[in-house]
Amino acid sequence: MRKKFSVSICVILSFLMMTSQVWAAPDSSNYPNEPERFSSNRVDKVDKVPEPGQEMRGTYIVSWRQMTSREKIDQFIQEAADANFNTVFVQVRQRGDALYHSSFVSRSELLEGQPDDFDPLAYAIQKGHERGLEVHAWLNAMIAWGSSTEMPKDPNHIFYKEEWLLKDSTGKVAYPDPKTDPKNSVVEGPYFLEPGNLEVQDYLYNVYMEVVEKYDVDGIHFDFIRYPARMGPNTAGVGYGEEAVSRFRQETGLEPKQYSKSWDQWRADQITSIVSRIYKGTKERKADVEVSASVLAAWDLGLGRVFQDWRKWMETGILDFVMPMSYSPSNATVWKDTTDALQVAPPGKVVVGLGAWYFKNNPEGLAQQINILRNEKVRGFVLFAQDTESMAPTVNDYMQQLKQLVMTKQVKVPALPNSQFNVEEKYSMRDPLTVRVGEIDQTTRSFSHRFFVRNGKTSLLVKNEGLGKLTITVTPTLYPGHTFTLDVKGTRDTEVDISRYVNPSDYTSLANHTFLLTVAAEGPPGGKAEIFVEDYYLQ
Repeated sequence: MRKKFSVSICVILSFLMMTSQVWAAPDSSNYPNEPERFSSNRVDKVDKVPEPGQEMRGTYIVSWRQMTSREKIDQFIQEAADANFNTVFVQVRQRGDALYHSSFVSRSELLEGQPDDFDPLAYAIQKGHERGLEVHAWLNAMIAWGSSTEMPKDPNHIFYKEEWLLKDSTGKVAYPDPKTDPKNSVVEGPYFLEPGNLEVQDYLYNVYMEVVEKYDVDGIHFDFIRYPARMGPNTAGVGYGEEAVSRFRQETGLEPKQYSKSWDQWRADQITSIVSRIYKGTKERKADVEVSASVLAAWDLGLGRVFQDWRKWMETGILDFVMPMSYSPSNATVWKDTTDALQVAPPGKVVVGLGAWYFKNNPEGLAQQINILRNEKVRGFVLFAQDTESMAPTVNDYMQQLKQLVMTKQVKVPALPNSQFNVEEKYSMRDPLTVRVGEIDQTTRSFSHRFFVRNGKTSLLVKNEGLGKLTITVTPTLYPGHTFTLDVKGTRDTEVDISRYVNPSDYTSLANHTFLLTVAAEGPPGGKAEIFVEDYYLQ
């Protein structure tokens, strides 16, 4: 299915109105889901794939639901081991706090009432290893706090270091509160730290190194290793902390400007620098500890929307494996997320996150998605999440049913493929960037894809081999769409400038720039076509 194609080097800028369940494993949210990225009957139902001899079978263990007592930890360890899982990702940093014994991070308020000697991470490692499970410490990297009404009780909590908090371009701390401040609802989710602040970078390095040095973890897992997504069409940009802006000016001689290539790249580089430094520090201390990250499944959109350049992380070897978050009830979406990831990362370094809550009373549906992943031969899967919010009637009953469907035998976690350790600063200025967004053939007759038209030029490229006719529909996310039809009879390539559908006088509203592309073949089957989006900055 996957075809090799050349990818030039650049950066995409975009925004997203999406659930944090889609963007990061741990958090529930009231934000609406986005349209599906892909639809096809190709993978509506797949035949059962034989169980591989090795496979990562993981679950996410959420802090406030399961890490707050020894009894709860005992329960989830037993449930996972009895169902032939082999890995648990335990959340030990939620909102700038610690569910472990730290010398400088505030003890989580979730542990109030527990004995002072209770160390959730140490206990989970002990019990998990006794049952043969790998235990990975899952830490929310850039989250500082999650509530606008209840402040941290510990006066030393990082939330009170206001110079460390993410600011928007108006100078305000970026936090969504549509009821009290609708004009300043700039981001999704909680308070973020400022990635461009060097003190923040040092702090996060020390957070991860303390866990690596003190605990016998099998891995450390980045979550929220990114900037936040903007939540509205007219909201201010983020990343404008005083030190961040000062550093950008000193390093580039430029002013931070919305949608500018240099400012976008600089912010992406701050996230990459954090990942690179922590990866190198981890390997220097314990070479066998695996470093992973949950990321937006479409790497190009993640790069543009939240400056999360995980393709570059894989290219430069600063991540052992990546976990695209393919949280969707659609089998076709999971398939496309997975195959998109496999265009830029080898199968042995891809572990796909699946949204178990979409199949709360339906383990058969989740088993279908696991078979899709096995068909693509990725390293494994991780379920969000192993708890009653995602599994019913009980977690144990659900996981036992899943065991009978797709995990009838115990297997080991596969070793990582050999790769060269390389943390040199290498930049992914993809200019222009050509992304293969879909294919029309005998079985796939339609698909959809989101894309962003920047302050530059965006082209739709159709590489046709004998296909009669395609209907291309371009729809702005928040505004009425434009529809046009391409006649691509015979064997020829077609290029259409989509930039014309953006108001060139209005580059302040992201809603004018984010589109949903749908492609549908007309007429009887015959021929095929590949569709690409090419995008680059003019300035």
